[in-house]
Amino acid sequence: MNSIRIRSYITVKDERAVFELWQNLLGEMWPLSQETFHHAILFPLVSASTHHFVAEKDGAVIGFIAVIAEDKAEIMCLLVSKNEQRKGIGAKLLNTGLDELKKKKITEVHLGSGTHTYFWPGVPTNLPVAINFFKKNGFIFESLSADMVLDLNTYQTPPFVFERVKEIMFELIKEIEVDKALTFEKDNFPEWWPYYQRAAKEKRLNNVLLAKTADNRIVGTVFVGERLVTWEKLLGSKVGSLGALGVAENMRSRGIGLALAARGTEIMQEKGLTKVYLGWTELTDWYGRLGYQIWREFAMGSLKF
Repeated sequence: MNSIRIRSYITVKDERAVFELWQNLLGEMWPLSQETFHHAILFPLVSASTHHFVAEKDGAVIGFIAVIAEDKAEIMCLLVSKNEQRKGIGAKLLNTGLDELKKKKITEVHLGSGTHTYFWPGVPTNLPVAINFFKKNGFIFESLSADMVLDLNTYQTPPFVFERVKEIMFELIKEIEVDKALTFEKDNFPEWWPYYQRAAKEKRLNNVLLAKTADNRIVGTVFVGERLVTWEKLLGSKVGSLGALGVAENMRSRGIGLALAARGTEIMQEKGLTKVYLGWTELTDWYGRLGYQIWREFAMGSLKF
């Protein structure tokens, strides 16, 4: 291990090598273009709260870890070259990332990513070696989440969905409603508010579908139709997405959430898309009522220290 050096990731110097590491390890099971990899894994480096590290041996990159050090700290991914596995390099990278979090007085870290960019919500269950590695290093796995897909070629909203919510309007957001929508997120879903703020700055809130009462009070929101980037090589190019669906607590159990999901699905069908991708949910039976099916599952792990 004396020849192994752990250092901070340098984009200009390391990006190609880290991408090749991904391709060699996961390129067949989880294929990404270099552009997509840059956006999903490396783009978050624009934030001062992200810390990526590489393991270097004789000048060659043989390992990589991506860490986001915010209130909800995250380890996006950890890679070690096949020829260098089972030599303690993964543990050394992990400990380097954890030490960085401890310096910032952070006491808990989650596996996966959803703060800056959606990638994996946890550790894919089709990577059992990775799950075992994190278990051996103290991470606790307590639940599963799923990414789901729906075929729009045959989709029809079940009749019962809108019958329950005849008093609710479902409309894409208007410019004059942006501030009201941001307030709704901050009050009801503070964990999503930073994402909505960024989307507003980037002029992407036009993809938000609102559920409103007759007096124009917002009671639910969902992002619809955003172009899927990350897993396009697996799912195809004409794929929309559905995400960050939420209904105000005092308006739940009335069918509004399912109707929001259904109307969002219809909008993507009207745009000529062929599939809908739904990331990071534990409500598989609930979305299954509309025909969504589990595509991939993830073990949700965390560590307190």
